[in-house]
Amino acid sequence: MTPIDERRQHPRFSAGGLDVALRTLSGVDLDPIGSNDPSVVPLDFNQFGLSVLSRHSFQIGEAVLLHICEEDGSVLDVNGVIKSRTKKGESYRFGVAFDFKHDVGEHLILSSLTEPLN
Repeated sequence: MTPIDERRQHPRFSAGGLDVALRTLSGVDLDPIGSNDPSVVPLDFNQFGLSVLSRHSFQIGEAVLLHICEEDGSVLDVNGVIKSRTKKGESYRFGVAFDFKHDVGEHLILSSLTEPLN
């Protein structure tokens, strides 16, 4: 992908060290932390949101609750909104925007940040 094709304007970071559980507001629990067969796989993130891969077909605009854990045990619970959806084989890649206006904790501190993805 060339820089001219890239629509994102903020650096992205690998989400390889994160474990993500997701719950829809309708009560569907996806991927409890520590699951052996994760149904939600975090791909990358920035200060505004997270990209995940899932077999579940969320609707654009759907509100979700994210439970994000780092390898060191740090935890962040944050509301999110599905902003984009792209079919990838048998799964979907979703863009989830953090919705801090409905959360108490507004700071995402991730110690594993090293360098932006290229």
